[in-house]
Amino acid sequence: MGKREGLKKQEKSKNYLFDILNDIKLYKKGNLLDSSEYEKSFDKFMIMRFLSMNDDICEVINYVNDFQDILSKKQLYKLLIELVPITKSYDPYIKSNAEEISEGAKKVAEYYQCSIKDANDYIKIMGVDWLDILKSKFGLTI
Repeated sequence: MGKREGLKKQEKSKNYLFDILNDIKLYKKGNLLDSSEYEKSFDKFMIMRFLSMNDDICEVINYVNDFQDILSKKQLYKLLIELVPITKSYDPYIKSNAEEISEGAKKVAEYYQCSIKDANDYIKIMGVDWLDILKSKFGLTI
């Protein structure tokens, strides 16, 4: 069996964001942004967002957030290294739990003059058949 053509090893894409976060929270070296790859991947918003997931340092991050637009990437990086205490913690990334708004929920909310959340609750309680009744009885187009 010879060499297989077309099959290549998948290179692991380096995620520099977590290296930067670990340096800010744990290692405190402060020299990662000297590399161009790290500097390109330094996203102020994402760094602040991930750091704010830790309840212990959330107040510090909130304070530093006001200076995010004023400081350069390296200045913000150095400031975070100095202000954030050494922490080795797992901080789960909190996603928003916003639901998609269906057309039916929009129409029910408009008709009953209630919030989208209440309209979704009505639909869950009453069922989808109820929407068909509203459609036929009141001429709603859902």
